[in-house]
Amino acid sequence: IRTANLPCENSDDLEEDIWGVAGLVLGLASSVGAIYRAGAHDAVLKIKGLILSWIPHVNSLVQNYGSCSEGAEILMSVGSCLALPIVVTFCQRVELMDDNELDHLLNGYMELISELVSVKKSGSFHQSLLMASCIGAGSLLACILNEGVHSIEAECVKGLLELFRK
Repeated sequence: IRTANLPCENSDDLEEDIWGVAGLVLGLASSVGAIYRAGAHDAVLKIKGLILSWIPHVNSLVQNYGSCSEGAEILMSVGSCLALPIVVTFCQRVELMDDNELDHLLNGYMELISELVSVKKSGSFHQSLLMASCIGAGSLLACILNEGVHSIEAECVKGLLELFRK
């Protein structure tokens, strides 16, 4: 089961829970090292895939994120934006990711941030996802550059900094 069925009666509860759920997703991401050391390499790949699946498709998220059916997806997406760099850092170290995937992930964050910035909404879901995606993009950039095994074009970094400024 990828997401829980959350009741639609009170969307205020969802807004209060957004950072609690984000913490759970961060905890899941933080466990990949221990899971890998236990020999469950496939489980690490499944966790990576699961966290990636919770980061929304840009267009569908921005258009629909206020609906009840999207509530669970949004709760998971905020945590996933924050947690993905943790998983990427680990997967890079144990060579479970390639350079093309790193470029794809960085571009995905940039598209998500760009779309969120272009939609002028001020709800807590929107603000939380925008904040989490900016933090996640910066953390992903840092983990790629700190590992030093993949180069990033200066124009990409400049574009990301410009998005942060907006």
